[in-house]
Amino acid sequence: MKNINEEKARELLNEYLDFWNTKHGSAREGLEQFLQKKFQKLEVGRWYKTPEWDGVIGPCKSLIFVESVQGDTFTGYGWNLIGWSDSFDGWATDQFTIQASDQEVKEALIAEAKRRGFKKGVTFNGLKIADTFFANVVGELYAHRIDDKYTGTKVFNSGKWAEIISKPDKATQSKALKAIDKAIKQLENLREITKNIESSLPGKE
Repeated sequence: MKNINEEKARELLNEYLDFWNTKHGSAREGLEQFLQKKFQKLEVGRWYKTPEWDGVIGPCKSLIFVESVQGDTFTGYGWNLIGWSDSFDGWATDQFTIQASDQEVKEALIAEAKRRGFKKGVTFNGLKIADTFFANVVGELYAHRIDDKYTGTKVFNSGKWAEIISKPDKATQSKALKAIDKAIKQLENLREITKNIESSLPGKE
């Protein structure tokens, strides 16, 4: 904001007042958002959010990671109003004026991991996981092992989510087979009843 003359200062002030009136916020909050929108440039490798972001998916709520910036647009990944997206391409940089905190990123990743099924008792990468998570660096996420709270397995890294490929245990397989066998017997009984009814109709010997 160096070397701004009076004309430019008045122009910025008028823009700010318009911005504040449309937001209906406090003067301090409105000024902070305005200045960030005017002078902050997105940095590659950082997480940003819209002012409305509160950890819940909805209109105008976005949390994104910037992979590259091309002029006034960027590419990246994160959350928008419909949920997680692996790719944001060509989005305007002025939509994201606030850098997200490490805690906000971690909380959003944990919520998404649980939504994807990374829950207590799930076997993943040969390990049964707990319902707690940890991150060594911002933007990564590990699920704790159920039998060791100090180690875990990675579920998210560099925009990519791991997939849960689960195999049913023997108890589940046995239950499924019993259900199939029961359904087959019911079908056979139904066929026998239908046959008896048809044989008792007039004209049937």
